[in-house]
Amino acid sequence: MSNNLIEISIVLPVYNSSLTIRELVSRIQKALNPLGITYELILADDCSPDESWQKILDVCHSHKEVIGLRLSKNYGQWFSTLAGMSVASGRYIVSIDDDLEYDPDDIIKLYQTITYSRLSVVFGIAKNKYRLQGKSILFYNLINAFLNIIWNSQPRVSFKIIERILLYSDNDFIIQEPLDTFIAHNVNRDLWGYSQVKFGKRFVCKSNYSLAKKIILFFIYSSYYVMHPFRWIAFYSALFFIIGINGYCLFLAGHLNMPGQVAILIALLFTMMIALYYLTGALIRSAQSSLYSIAESINRRVA
Repeated sequence: MSNNLIEISIVLPVYNSSLTIRELVSRIQKALNPLGITYELILADDCSPDESWQKILDVCHSHKEVIGLRLSKNYGQWFSTLAGMSVASGRYIVSIDDDLEYDPDDIIKLYQTITYSRLSVVFGIAKNKYRLQGKSILFYNLINAFLNIIWNSQPRVSFKIIERILLYSDNDFIIQEPLDTFIAHNVNRDLWGYSQVKFGKRFVCKSNYSLAKKIILFFIYSSYYVMHPFRWIAFYSALFFIIGINGYCLFLAGHLNMPGQVAILIALLFTMMIALYYLTGALIRSAQSSLYSIAESINRRVA
């Protein structure tokens, strides 16, 4: 299909999803076919060890609107999403998970919102997500408040729609970082939109994210947010470090009482935590930098 004929490209990162692929494709077709618009469905297999790739091949042979990609090794959900977007031809690109927690019917809502409101990106917001996942609302709110400070108050959702023109320059895919950080740095907030979507229980299987993997992803993600939210953190950490050094000198000279010692110790610990946060993020990002070469990641493509 030529670029000017496709209205929507739907990108799904796939990992160990052999049991959901056919159902997922069927639901997306049922949602979009009545609209009478052209679309393509891109299944980006993140080198799954199960039969996901074979299922993708079967679907590609049965449905001409489906494109299958297989990455050369396991890179993770964010990167497989970018790999799918790098071959997308639609005027708008939708990203959605492969576990059917988000309802494919809501792709229509995102599409209508972005076209009618003339926005550049629309996030699908599910208010009941954390309750259904059995997570503590109090804990979630505390973590969310912290993340909103360092991550520009941007919704951290995998279900979204974005204009293709933002991701390409002269028909070349330009993103070499997680999509959400690219949006935060390059898309005016006045062009952000939100649409309430449904969220249900996982169709089959369990999440592939262990606690260790979530921590690593947190640092990778954070390392790309290097705009103004980090500037004041760096400023205050430097300030606390100076205060801490001066206080330590006063302590050695015997001019600092116990409350002062405690305050200085807290300042030093805070500075160490900030430094460790930056250092860990930088090291992990450096180790992962080679993963963001999309052209080299795609091992096979079936259209």
